[in-house]
Amino acid sequence: MFKSEEKVDEGMRGEESAFEDGTITEGSAVFRVLDVETVQAIRAEQRQNAHRDAAAFPELLESLRTLLRTYYPPHLIAVFAGWGLRTASGPQGVGRESMIKGVSQHHAELLQVIALALPAAEWGQEPAEMEDIQKTIDVTLGLAKAFVAKRMVAAAAVTDPLAATKLSLQERLRQHTQMVRNWGPYRMMLQILCDLYEPLNVAMREHHGFGGLDVIAVAEHTVAAIEAQVNERFRLLKDIFKARAIPELIYDFFGRFPGVAGDPAAFLSALDPDEPLESVRARLLSHADRWLVVNSIVPVASIAAASGLSETQTRAVLDRLSLRPGDLAGENPDHLFLANPVWTRPGIKSGDQYFFAFPQTTVSFLHQILRLLCEEAGLKAALEQRRSIFLEQETLRIVSRALPGALIKPSAEWTWQSGKFETDVLAVLDRTVLIVECKSASLTPQGLRGAPERVRRHVADLIADPAIQSARLESVITRARGGDQGALAITRSLGFDPAEVDKVIRISVTLDDLTVLASAERELKAAGWVPEELELAATLNIADLTCVYDILTRPSQFLHYFSRRTQVQRSADVIGFELDFLGLYLATNFSLPAASGHRHIVISEMSRDVDLYYQNIEIGHPSDKPAPRLDPFFKALLDQLETRRPRGWTTMARDLLSIGDIDGQAACVESLEALRWSASHTPADPDHLNVLVAMPDDAPDLAIVFHVFLRAERASRDDTVRRLVQHVLAQPGRSRCLFISRMIETWDTNPYDAIGLARALDN
Repeated sequence: MFKSEEKVDEGMRGEESAFEDGTITEGSAVFRVLDVETVQAIRAEQRQNAHRDAAAFPELLESLRTLLRTYYPPHLIAVFAGWGLRTASGPQGVGRESMIKGVSQHHAELLQVIALALPAAEWGQEPAEMEDIQKTIDVTLGLAKAFVAKRMVAAAAVTDPLAATKLSLQERLRQHTQMVRNWGPYRMMLQILCDLYEPLNVAMREHHGFGGLDVIAVAEHTVAAIEAQVNERFRLLKDIFKARAIPELIYDFFGRFPGVAGDPAAFLSALDPDEPLESVRARLLSHADRWLVVNSIVPVASIAAASGLSETQTRAVLDRLSLRPGDLAGENPDHLFLANPVWTRPGIKSGDQYFFAFPQTTVSFLHQILRLLCEEAGLKAALEQRRSIFLEQETLRIVSRALPGALIKPSAEWTWQSGKFETDVLAVLDRTVLIVECKSASLTPQGLRGAPERVRRHVADLIADPAIQSARLESVITRARGGDQGALAITRSLGFDPAEVDKVIRISVTLDDLTVLASAERELKAAGWVPEELELAATLNIADLTCVYDILTRPSQFLHYFSRRTQVQRSADVIGFELDFLGLYLATNFSLPAASGHRHIVISEMSRDVDLYYQNIEIGHPSDKPAPRLDPFFKALLDQLETRRPRGWTTMARDLLSIGDIDGQAACVESLEALRWSASHTPADPDHLNVLVAMPDDAPDLAIVFHVFLRAERASRDDTVRRLVQHVLAQPGRSRCLFISRMIETWDTNPYDAIGLARALDN
């Protein structure tokens, strides 16, 4: 039991963001761009510190064991998680920082697994005081850091460049497994899991006595129940602590807070008369923290009722999600870090009670939990088939919604050079083709631990192979545009004319999260795991694809995101996950400072606005959806293009967005306003300025011509634009031109009077 031929202004060549010492600020977002020398210096310092931190590992481990032998482990765990894994919420929604800085979910899991690795007889029985709790926090965080340092020291001993690169990739996946939890927004994860496992539910129930949906329901309601219990505690304490007089505070605490026994008068009389109110509050809070153990006990009857299960079924599920004290005694400590049993069994069972201090871990690892249950029920092949069908169906649903009006072909079959191929989802919208390959293979436990051969195989199966497949079709489209008759036959059979294609975009979609490896394109090629000549597609899981569609509601921006996403990935080693890429896009439009040579981009905090948006939805506090930062004129241009959809509108939108971030757009608009004034006030001057030419850094073959004219000049508009386009395309390196003509008299109501595309061959 738990105790312009006209004047041409070529001033727009890409505005750079504020950039100093590798740190870039875009609004409230911060990311870092680092050159090779800076990265080498950082790594050298990390290696130097790693030896010191790694040397402390045995002492820290023993120190944590001593704390767990001295004080009641569930109390330490409950307080650690009860404060460290929660953020305050208020009128503005969820806060940005947890109540204990630096504490993450994996730290709580580490603390619990070290406790379970002690024999039950060695568990301490006394509640811990505040200073002991703080020491537990410090030691747990230090131990996690020391383990990473141990791995770093071992990696530093590898001097062969190829072996070191492979080891670096393995470590990426190991650290992702050890420290990163959710693979999507909470509610979205639950929905995906329910939809995925529903067809297997009956067969699982016949074998286990409960089905996959039952496990999901128990996990969901356990999270809700524990959070409600802990939140009610905080609300009660907040109300009690409103007292401004010490006697009122003490009597209210003794009278209202559950589990408090004793005489408030005796407690009051024992206080130092000079003790301040804050000190008394701290005493009472420390005492109240003991009740966090009770707050972390699962109310089985209410969970059963909420899940539509019997108590017997509910307990059977909770048994599968729990370990008993001492279950892990004698385990190798290193194994507890790389494959923590708490990940799939985050509960502790004692008697007939279940202690879940961080029940959200269950949801984070439901994929692994349910996969194991399916294998035990003899449903491994059925699950593999279901994963494949589900992923393709869900990807088709999202792409269809993201690109309304597109020609969508699921499971598009085609033959090329005696080989038969199938593209999972093919979408053609205007002059843009989107090729989507779906890979439903699972990440194995060995791969998640960084086993070299398994990691290499996962890279081949989930990253390289689908990229090769989509690149093959892109190559066919390119050859068809060049007149290859065999390739033309294929594109015609797929329902589109290759001459009408300006851009091919490729993405790969998975069920498991592999962004941490897929974004390391340079390292994957250096390791020989991906062919050097292969341009990888953006690889993301189905939840992330859903988020991209949900946040980027414009088809033009959805396509632009994936068009630029792969370019960013190829231009640098990126440290971050898919929603970090999305956050970077929202802040910068993927317009990054120009740089020569190899560079690293650290974007690991860029997802925070997206994360907070979904967290606020979860707590019933809807907030404004994050959106790309667009100047009003550019927004109006995109609105009109997407409404009218002239031929080539997707290409026009992509070219417009290549002007850059909000600052680049604002600078363009400012220059256009100057042209408007010039054209309005000097119409008789044959040399008056009426043209702006923008040459985006991200599209060196492109020129964007903005032409400003008066209504009286409209009859000559087309001839003027034709001369301007010919002039621009005659410049070296410029093979494409987007032209936009604006009439001054309709300036505020119509973002363009004429718009179109031209290519050098059209001259």
